[in-house]
Amino acid sequence: MLNKFFHSRSVTGFYLPLCGAVLAFVSAILYQVHYAGTQYYSLSVFLLSLFAFLIYGILSVFPKTEKFASLAQETLSFVSLLLFFLNTYLYLSTVFYSGINKESLASLDRIYVCVFFFDLLSIVFSNIGIYHSPEKTSDTKESISHD
Repeated sequence: MLNKFFHSRSVTGFYLPLCGAVLAFVSAILYQVHYAGTQYYSLSVFLLSLFAFLIYGILSVFPKTEKFASLAQETLSFVSLLLFFLNTYLYLSTVFYSGINKESLASLDRIYVCVFFFDLLSIVFSNIGIYHSPEKTSDTKESISHD
């Protein structure tokens, strides 16, 4: 049964947003480990990224809710990224105080860059999943096979 579940899914409609959900989870863990106890930490950033992962996993399992899974993931990841910026804009202002140059880019914290790109990729992958939902791809496959 699980074999049929995973093989009936399209790559862009299910697996790409699933990668985005995993990236949101990794982003949440990195943020929690690296920024906990600092002035740049907010529990809401961690929880929203974690919920993006969990909600996608829960909604994508059921056929009636799978079309909402990518949308929920994208919304939660986007709000998480916005709150991440809200909590770390002082860090960015100290890094780029002297302007944007090679030295300031080199002094950026690597975890900050990872959290940013993982959240951004999570949003992009889930956005692709919205337009390539599993429901749409299965309808087109059925219409082609009937012709």
